[in-house]
Amino acid sequence: MLKRIIVALVFLPAFVWLLTLPNPEPFFVFYFLLLAAALLEMGRLIQARGLSLRWSISLPIVMLMCLAAGYCRELGNVFSWSSGTMLWTIIISAVLLLSLREILFGRIETIFLNISANVLAILIIGGMGSFVFLLRGLPQGSWWLCILFGFNWIYDGGALFCGKYFGRHKLAPAISPAKTIEGLIGGIAVNAVIAIIAYLTFLPPTLGFSLAGFAGLGMLMGLLAQAGDLLESVLKRWSGTKNSAGFIPGHGGVLDKIDSSFFTAPLLYAVARILMGA
Repeated sequence: MLKRIIVALVFLPAFVWLLTLPNPEPFFVFYFLLLAAALLEMGRLIQARGLSLRWSISLPIVMLMCLAAGYCRELGNVFSWSSGTMLWTIIISAVLLLSLREILFGRIETIFLNISANVLAILIIGGMGSFVFLLRGLPQGSWWLCILFGFNWIYDGGALFCGKYFGRHKLAPAISPAKTIEGLIGGIAVNAVIAIIAYLTFLPPTLGFSLAGFAGLGMLMGLLAQAGDLLESVLKRWSGTKNSAGFIPGHGGVLDKIDSSFFTAPLLYAVARILMGA
C-alpha cells in the first residue's frame, strides 16, 4: 500500500500536467508508449500459452489506430472518412495481414489460435485504447480525460480499500480470488460521492451534465472499470501467469493500470457525443 501511495504521488501530478497541456501531442506520445508497453505485456501472456504475438504487424497497427483516432479530424478532411471508417479499415487490414502471414509462415496446428490471439490483442490495446485519443480530440478534451482517469482510479482505490477492510464475499473466485462484492459496492459508492462533490464544486457546466446524470455516470464507470480489470484477470489465468509485469512498484504492470479504461473509455466517448448532440 505504501508503495502504491508513493508512486501515485509522484506520477499523478505529471500525468495531470500532460492531460491539461493545450497541445495534445505530448500526451499522445506518452499514452502510445503506455499502450506499446501494455502490448508487450499482453504478448508475454500470449507467449506463455505457446502462441506468438506478431510484433511486426500488431505494433504498427496499434500505432495507426492511435494516429487515426488522435487526428481523425485532420485525416477526415484529407480522405473524407469518419473516424469509425478509418478504424474499421485498419482493423480489417490487420486481420488480413495476420491471416496471410500465418497461412504462409505459421504452423498448421496454431494458425487460427495465433490469428485469434493477435486480433484480440490489437482490439483490446489498440481498439479500446484509441478511445482515449478520441476523447482528447473532443472540445474540452482534457476535461473528458480527467473524468475518465479520475473515475477509474478513484474506483480502483475505493474498491481496494473497501475490499481490504470490509470484504467478505468473493466477487469472481475462479478469476480473481482477491476481489470481493464489498469492494465492488464500495468502489461504486465512492465514485458516486466524488461525482457529486466534483459536480457541486468544479465541474464545468459546459460539459452538459446534470447532478444525477454525473453521479450515475460515475457509478456505471466504476462497474465497467471492474469489468475491464476482470478481463485482464481472465487473460492472466488463461496464461497461467500471476502478474502481467512489475514495471510500476506497488501497482503491477502497465496493463494493470489501463485495464479499467477498456470499457469505460468507449462508454464515456459515447456519452460525450450524446451530450454534444453529435
